[in-house]
Amino acid sequence: MKKIQTALTAFVLCFPFFSCAPVGDGKPLTQQSFAHLEPIRVRVSNLQVANMAGADPRSMLPAEFSMAVYEVAERYLRRRFMPMGGEGTLLATIEELRITQGRKESDLSVARFFDLDASDEYHVLMKLRIAHQLPDGSVPYGNVVTAQRRFTIPEQYSIAQREAAQQKEVERLFQSNR
Repeated sequence: MKKIQTALTAFVLCFPFFSCAPVGDGKPLTQQSFAHLEPIRVRVSNLQVANMAGADPRSMLPAEFSMAVYEVAERYLRRRFMPMGGEGTLLATIEELRITQGRKESDLSVARFFDLDASDEYHVLMKLRIAHQLPDGSVPYGNVVTAQRRFTIPEQYSIAQREAAQQKEVERLFQSNR
């Protein structure tokens, strides 16, 4: 009985140290460069990226969301579409950028009762208008692309794991809409 009590006490005292193991190497996440993508050459003189979704793109993000999706979108567009000379401008306008966060409860009733094993659920939606604007201001053609992604991140993840998961899912947002 004494041995069990001693072992249990030692486990309870050491448990906080087991849960504080470092995750990752502590370095910041790599910035998405999209260097692996083959550029699409467009017959325009330049590319202009605008944000009509709101004045401050950061203000639209939930506090727990670390990715600046607008900045990632701008990097993607500048890497993907390469002006090669021609008339006009390729206008890429982010018309809507929305990130909503919810909470997904556990599927297990015992875990729900103790408020364990929940996940943060994110929905990222971006509407992008791509148009060719001629020097006289007319727009002969264009298109609206809607990209969206839903994903969950378990609440047990560390901050570094959350940021890595968010980065991975935002990257998938652009991969699925090539």
